[in-house]
Amino acid sequence: MWRYTMMRAHEIFSEIVPFFDQRDLTRFRHHLAPVFADAYGCVPHLSILRLLALHRAGCLDIVALGEDGAIRYRAGSFRLEASGREETFGTLIDARGQNAASISELGFHQLDRVLSSSDPLKRRNGQREDDQFRLRLEGRSEADIFCISIPVMMERYPFAQGLVACSEAAEVVAAAI
Repeated sequence: MWRYTMMRAHEIFSEIVPFFDQRDLTRFRHHLAPVFADAYGCVPHLSILRLLALHRAGCLDIVALGEDGAIRYRAGSFRLEASGREETFGTLIDARGQNAASISELGFHQLDRVLSSSDPLKRRNGQREDDQFRLRLEGRSEADIFCISIPVMMERYPFAQGLVACSEAAEVVAAAI
């Protein structure tokens, strides 16, 4: 029952968070957003259960790198250094994810200025649905420039993860164009 409750709350909050002012957004991120992350994290996905079963059976090593760990590639093998321990593997599945590049690092300097100096994805009462991801760039207020980059959207749309959210955002933008 608690999973259903969290799912329903998730749906409601995903609709209202984009309208929060900065104070309410900060309060949401500090007090309520961790509840959603914890609820998702406490139900292991089937893939994780399978990996843990392989680990318990002695067929898979899981190494926590921590903050000081390192992965080094040399001569067809990988060396993991973590917590004073070193191990070498012929195959490595790196599940750490990658750090998102900033818009500035990608070469979009004017866009970077807009994103860092304002809150362009904040929803406003009375705003048309097809304007919700439209960016207002200096000198191009009516341009069809939209941002549905997940790392950028997460500031205003904290539940914008996965294929469904991406598809819904793309549909809004496609309809606007």
